[in-house]
Amino acid sequence: MTNPLPWSRSSMLASLLVAGTLMAGVRAFAAPTPWTASIEANGLVDGVATTMLPTAFGIAQGATDGFDGEPDGPQDDLAPPPAPSFPLGTTTPSAHFYAAKEERDWLRSMLVDLRGFPAVAAADVVWTLVVDAEGGFPPHVTDWHLAWDVSEIDAYWADVRMTNDDGMDIDMRETATLPVELGVRAVYTIRVRSVAVEVRAPGVAPAGEAITIEALVGEFPETITRATLYYARGGETLFRTKHFAQGVGGVWTVRVPRTYVTTRGVLWYTELDDTGTGRQRTYSASAPGGISVVGPSSLTLAPTPGPQPVWNALAPAVWPDIAALGSTFDDADGGFLTEWFAWRWNALTQRWESAGPLGDATPVATDDFAPGHGWLVAVVGDVDETRQVIGQSVDPTRGFGIPLSVGWNLLANPFAFAVAWSDATIAVDDGGVLLTASQAASAGVADNRIYYLDGPSQAYVARDSDEATPYAMPPGQGWWLHADGAAATLLIAPVAAE
Repeated sequence: MTNPLPWSRSSMLASLLVAGTLMAGVRAFAAPTPWTASIEANGLVDGVATTMLPTAFGIAQGATDGFDGEPDGPQDDLAPPPAPSFPLGTTTPSAHFYAAKEERDWLRSMLVDLRGFPAVAAADVVWTLVVDAEGGFPPHVTDWHLAWDVSEIDAYWADVRMTNDDGMDIDMRETATLPVELGVRAVYTIRVRSVAVEVRAPGVAPAGEAITIEALVGEFPETITRATLYYARGGETLFRTKHFAQGVGGVWTVRVPRTYVTTRGVLWYTELDDTGTGRQRTYSASAPGGISVVGPSSLTLAPTPGPQPVWNALAPAVWPDIAALGSTFDDADGGFLTEWFAWRWNALTQRWESAGPLGDATPVATDDFAPGHGWLVAVVGDVDETRQVIGQSVDPTRGFGIPLSVGWNLLANPFAFAVAWSDATIAVDDGGVLLTASQAASAGVADNRIYYLDGPSQAYVARDSDEATPYAMPPGQGWWLHADGAAATLLIAPVAAE
């Protein structure tokens, strides 16, 4: 029950982790405060104090775990190849950081390695420091050691430690030097650990029941002057607030009201004002945390009272517990063919497929009844029919991606709230190039026009993404989109239509 092509609610580019199913702790984080710490290799050459190229590590807004070389962003520096030192030909120890997550081998060794401010699920930031003293050293190269300055690392960080696999463990605030053993290549781990309060929230909750969120403030909560929960339904951009209540054992709690726990999902973040560390945040308004909600989602279907079928273009707005259509559309009077019928458009083959076997050569659909993928469904009856889909909310913290096939695609609004068919909320990923729907149309990648089926008239209505008053696609409504790009993906933002 995951969306395989996520993109973030706020930027359309960043992807977030899928929420867990149990009560999970996440670290609060303060407003980013960049800092840099330096490390040098010092020693004697012919009795003269010598310093090799200094290295540095730190935190910078927008930095990554790999090499950052963009001119307008944070700057890492690559470690140069080895070269003779003065006196000519003298070998001396050198130090560099090794960035294992950098995909390009030749960019992994750095003199300066800046990392981004940690995400809520990663309270530790870790660097690998390599000290290369493996070469042969003449007798006049002596007394080498590492020396560092970590004074810029503020009180938000509880630990700044250097360790190795041999059991060494140094508090870098208390100790500022380390001898370099000549003749070996040593690898050290530098770990900077957050002091922030841990906040716990469930990954999944039942619809209609209040949700409890905990802040583990510890035994000394007197430094916390304010603790606030911000919460909203999926798709909303306006957050309500509630204050945490102090509890026993250093655990403070707050509850999301049950009226906000719906199959739209729940958005949340917290702020704790701490006189010791400053403001600590768990998630934020632009990148909130999410709680999936399990419960019923209603589908209202226009009936077919006579021989001429009345079609409903739709998809579920939750991830169904049971993905087979019969679980939703069968009733006490019968099932497929007797009480309902459905077609699924296969976009890969550009053909119709039946929801079940018809006893002839008509192909049978293999797709599940799932968010984002439209079906045409007819149900027998004289009045509107209501069906309940029991399932889990579509993640409201990230956008929903749907791969497009060349030709016609029968798609649907995946969310349990209306979303505008607008250039502000709809995008197309064309092989890594992000385009608005209108830009995609101009580039010949995909149309910016959808066709939805009007129930009463059974006629299709066209709406464009650049209209002055955007069309609000109801939850689960199905519609057609034509695409020409073979590697394109439609992206739908989790923002409710105004």
